[in-house]
Amino acid sequence: MRDSYSGMWNSASSAEARKQGILLKEYTVVPRRLRFQNYTAAFTDCWVEEKTRTAHDFIFFRKITKLGEPRFVLNYQGQRVAPDPDSAGAAMLVPGREGHGLDLAASEYDPLPNRLAYGQFANVTFPDSIGNDTLYFSIIRSWSDKRNFIIKAYPKNEVQH
Repeated sequence: MRDSYSGMWNSASSAEARKQGILLKEYTVVPRRLRFQNYTAAFTDCWVEEKTRTAHDFIFFRKITKLGEPRFVLNYQGQRVAPDPDSAGAAMLVPGREGHGLDLAASEYDPLPNRLAYGQFANVTFPDSIGNDTLYFSIIRSWSDKRNFIIKAYPKNEVQH
């Protein structure tokens, strides 16, 4: 049962992806830490890995098949340091110009909404790169907010400040 969903799984870190032999590229996120209104965020690991599927031959022999498709992964931690104003939506981490977003911190409905929350953005489509290998992210409160690209991910050998 566990392996039937393996096509949707991704590594927990770039080190794990490297150990499994599926790491394609590592990124450095700038800034590593930031404050956005009443939120703080830290970006801890960023990489591209090859998507895999796990199967078992003859029940006992585990077989991992590389699917030839890249998957982008960004690990982050976020925390709400003060309650949100009633009129404001929760902060979301969003890639590029389009695409889905993830809550930057724990949900306001969480029993501990101000706790440090760990998130992982994993997607088979890449955020906008605007003609180079740099990937761009924004933090927004509503879908109509302008994307400001305050977070950039650079390939590890091309880190810029």
